[in-house]
Amino acid sequence: MRAEIRRSIVYRSERGKTVRLCITIRDDMIMHATFTGDFFGEPAEELNRIGESLVGLSIKERDKLLNKLDDFLRERVEWIEGASPEDFKQALIRILENL
Repeated sequence: MRAEIRRSIVYRSERGKTVRLCITIRDDMIMHATFTGDFFGEPAEELNRIGESLVGLSIKERDKLLNKLDDFLRERVEWIEGASPEDFKQALIRILENL
């Protein structure tokens, strides 16, 4: 078993808003992920769970991670202000590129 890797990134959108992603990885699997930043929406409890949708997935399956994130935002978040689904995906892409 390899050690845990913890990383964080702050992605700034074209509108100047931020999406911060903090992630913990062990054996190429996402163990914990949290998105925070300059956004809000409804239902608020689902916004807090965006990162949870990635837990248990492999960092080697980028397309699957992006699709899972996109599906979660489309199916579980009624509306969001201050960030777009693309902003969340870009934060994830950037953090994966730096592992």
